[in-house]
Amino acid sequence: FGCRTGKDWRDEFQLSMFVITFKASQFVAGVVQAIFVGAILYSSCIPDCSSADAPGSHPAFREALVLFLVRVALCWAALCLLPFATVKGGYRYEPLRGELRLKDVARKGGRVWYFMYYDAAVFGACVLMGYLVFLEGQNGRPAWVVNAQLFHLKALYGVLSFPWLLLKLPLADALVLALKPTKYNRAGQTV
Repeated sequence: FGCRTGKDWRDEFQLSMFVITFKASQFVAGVVQAIFVGAILYSSCIPDCSSADAPGSHPAFREALVLFLVRVALCWAALCLLPFATVKGGYRYEPLRGELRLKDVARKGGRVWYFMYYDAAVFGACVLMGYLVFLEGQNGRPAWVVNAQLFHLKALYGVLSFPWLLLKLPLADALVLALKPTKYNRAGQTV
């Protein structure tokens, strides 16, 4: 977040791309974690699953889960900066927002807000399910089962970030989001 927005945190395109890149990489990490790591851990514990072999069984799993939630909050903090962002960029053309004159792209960030509403709903559902899993753990369920279920909820949240990956396709920022692309010059200013 600091590297991406440290020079000029007011650029609408750079803030939107930070959020989109973070969420798209969350999908890739979620799929790798869910499919590969989870499958390997389960295949190793199939005959006799115990606390040492199940997904989410490493000692610092809960701390890693908290850091994951902090990274998600950091992404949403970048999104909260969008209403204060300015349209910057190329001096050779006007912002796409002025050409389209559509109500849903007139807001800063374009249609990225719809994707964030989806993400907030998915995150809320995963947090609710995580809370229910935690409550079951308080009622005597073994800790390794609770950690395995939390592992799968984290992976589910990552897999459900798939729509963000579509925004990383070429021209998606212009066609779907209607954002004006910007880059950094050697002085670290957006142009």
